[in-house]
Amino acid sequence: GDYSVLGMENMVCVERKQTSDFLSYIGSERKKTTRKLTAMKDMYWKALVIETENPFDIPDYSRMIPEHIRGNLVSICVRYGLHVYWHKDRTELERWVIDRLVKCYNVLREV
Repeated sequence: GDYSVLGMENMVCVERKQTSDFLSYIGSERKKTTRKLTAMKDMYWKALVIETENPFDIPDYSRMIPEHIRGNLVSICVRYGLHVYWHKDRTELERWVIDRLVKCYNVLREV
């Protein structure tokens, strides 16, 4: 993942993608993505954050369709247990990530 908590890298992780990266993540890099998601499956907490206003607003250059994106997001949530969040403002994404990483740190220290 792109973000984690020091000393808890094998238990907590966040993947961050911009729109074009996300489309590759679920499209041309699907096999690589599946390996990553499988490796993260047993982690305590994991998430995918996408820096976009709307992941279904597909750029003209992409051959993706909204149904493909929706199906992949559902699969990422249900099959692999990732929390998915998107926002167009990087500051809001960072706040969402930091809040959850701090909570994970505090919860895992209780155990």
